[in-house]
Amino acid sequence: MPGAAGYIAPDVSVQIVDDNGTICEPGQQGSVRVRTPVNVGGYIDEFGQTKAPFRDGYFDTGDLGYVTPEKMLVITGRKKEVLNLGGDKVSPRIIEHTLTAHYGVHEAVAFAVPNGLGIDEVWALIVPVGRLDEEALRKHCREKLAETHVPARFIIVAELPRNANGKVDRVQLSALAQGD
Repeated sequence: MPGAAGYIAPDVSVQIVDDNGTICEPGQQGSVRVRTPVNVGGYIDEFGQTKAPFRDGYFDTGDLGYVTPEKMLVITGRKKEVLNLGGDKVSPRIIEHTLTAHYGVHEAVAFAVPNGLGIDEVWALIVPVGRLDEEALRKHCREKLAETHVPARFIIVAELPRNANGKVDRVQLSALAQGD
């Protein structure tokens, strides 16, 4: 699974919890919560809206991840980026990792677009390496991903939209798809 890994310091407590707040087993993905010696219990002058990240002395980072048996934290994505495909939830990074593992793809970004029935399906912007063989890419995706995670549409672009920090600008993705 793609993600950034890091060592957990001894004075920092990290929990990976499921949607019910139950602590996950090592290797099981969930929400990342942290507690440090300098944790706070809320934001100043924020009424009600921001209490949710602060619970039981932990701060919910908004990240998804897991802890390895060796106590390494692996971040696999952000909760706000999760695609909800008719109730089937997936991090777009998993799809993107699969896409970029294909020899014909230099960069890729996955996002959801509602189909004619109003159900979200996966689309992908692709920066190809040369001429893209879409059928080979689709076959590659079907071998590696669940059927609902295979992009319904590939959109070839010269470069991915990026924000001022150089990160993929996910806000622009739907607008690009609608303009296509």
